[in-house]
Amino acid sequence: MELHKIPTAIHQGGQLRRSAVVKIIEGTRQEFERMTAPGRLLALHHLFLLAEPGARGKAGGRRKDLWAAIKRIEAKGGVLWELYTGRRSDDPKHRDEMIEEAIEALTRGRHKYRSDDRRAGRPRREWPKDVLEHNEKVWNSRHHQNWSVCEKHFIGGMTGNDAWKQWGKRNKD
Repeated sequence: MELHKIPTAIHQGGQLRRSAVVKIIEGTRQEFERMTAPGRLLALHHLFLLAEPGARGKAGGRRKDLWAAIKRIEAKGGVLWELYTGRRSDDPKHRDEMIEEAIEALTRGRHKYRSDDRRAGRPRREWPKDVLEHNEKVWNSRHHQNWSVCEKHFIGGMTGNDAWKQWGKRNKD
């Protein structure tokens, strides 16, 4: 059963340094390993994709499975090229960094699939300058006894919690 496909080579404008991609093939990890030959460059988008998702429940899990796949490929003389970072396994420094990041991604469960991936969750809200100036005056005014009174005079949809995060304690002066 095929659990995921591994794109073995993706042309990403100008990142095809020191090599020429002959074929672009999508297939299973077993097919990827079968293509390995001495000196052959095997490109994949992320190294952590070599780890079989079904290995999660086994002893050692996906990290052990990833290490085993890397060892099998390198034993046959293949060179891994991670397109996301541009690192290759024929450079020892890049190899170590590439494997370390893949292991960490599998450990933490946060896999970045694109370079423009951002943190999960809602982005921080930003208010226009005029709204911030008005609301800061209201927040620091001694005419308002508490947060709920301040909130009634805020503009732009700001709440008391938002004001606390923005300026801290009320009536500091």
